[in-house]
Amino acid sequence: MSDIRSAATTSSPTHRSPPSAEQLLNRAAELIASGWSQNALARDDRGRQVEPWSEQARRWSPLGALTRVWHDDRGDELEIFEAAYAALAMATGGRPEEWNDARWRSKRHVLRAFSRARDYLPGVWQHLDAS
Repeated sequence: MSDIRSAATTSSPTHRSPPSAEQLLNRAAELIASGWSQNALARDDRGRQVEPWSEQARRWSPLGALTRVWHDDRGDELEIFEAAYAALAMATGGRPEEWNDARWRSKRHVLRAFSRARDYLPGVWQHLDAS
């Protein structure tokens, strides 16, 4: 993870991530902005746990939101999801769900993590390309 983080902060500005990975993070952040969940990938309007792709889902965790957007965009390749998740993991210290579930965590913290994750994408792609 530290190798990727170093690459992310020192990557050349000419290497850009594919738009779909950034879009995945952007759209997942939009879901979080509309409804955020802790201790479950997704919750319905009564607070019950549901699958992130469920029509009843109204609030999502970071991983739940990424999963929902990726699920809805059946055309996205797994590599796109992996890159978005890796960037989010870097922005949250390596474990997005554990990080999200901290009692003092807020929606604002989560939205900022998505913003940082977008900044890490070029380094993530650079690392994936080298693998």
